[in-house]
Amino acid sequence: MSKKVTLKLAATLLTFAALLHLVRVLAGWDMVINGWLLPVWVSILVVLLAGYLGFRVCTMEKK
Repeated sequence: MSKKVTLKLAATLLTFAALLHLVRVLAGWDMVINGWLLPVWVSILVVLLAGYLGFRVCTMEKK
């Protein structure tokens, strides 16, 4: 795969993860992993981090 395709795929996956966690926070969905309830603050952190990284990867694409 070329660098451009790889960056576009990474940006898409990061943005999708951020959006899913944002929907989880706004809708109040519970997320259970192996019997452990994931706190909402973890999803807020994921929204911020994945959103930022997705944005940065999108801006790298243009260079």
